[in-house]
Amino acid sequence: YRDHPMDAAMLTIEAVRANTVPILERLPDSAWAKAATHSESGRYTAEDWLEIYAAHCHDHAEQINRVVTAWHAAGEPA
Repeated sequence: YRDHPMDAAMLTIEAVRANTVPILERLPDSAWAKAATHSESGRYTAEDWLEIYAAHCHDHAEQINRVVTAWHAAGEPA
């Protein structure tokens, strides 16, 4: 990913988020009250998903920062 264009990556995130907002806005209150069983996480609600989704980009940004720091520490260009 080192040579992947940052603009393309950021536009992808923007497009996915822009597509998700209208979906969430159309969800009826009853959808937020429902729960399912996730194969790895167990009980899973729309609110659980939203909490994870909200942090997802931040988690990846932290991961990228760790990788770039490691590259610098190894004397490699970022």
